Amino acid sequence: METKYKTVEELLENPKRWTQLSTARDAEGTNVCYLSNRATSWCLWGAMRKVLSGADQETANKAVRELTGCGAVHFNDNHNHEEVMALVRAAKI
Repeated sequence: METKYKTVEELLENPKRWTQLSTARDAEGTNVCYLSNRATSWCLWGAMRKVLSGADQETANKAVRELTGCGAVHFNDNHNHEEVMALVRAAKI
């Protein structure tokens, strides 16, 4: 049974559930869709898509851009887990 996460922070808080250079990966590290039931780790963008509704996704995207000056994918792929989590907390997502 798949665990339901209420926030992006809850999903990504464990570094094992975070990835870079892919929206999501399975347990073997293979790229998968962020909605796949095989996904075990997500980038910031993939986690936002998995956890948030459409309107909340737009709000989160806006917050990420305002806080970083770039999009979620760029920030995720150019920063470490700790920095991504600091952004997630600052954006309250």
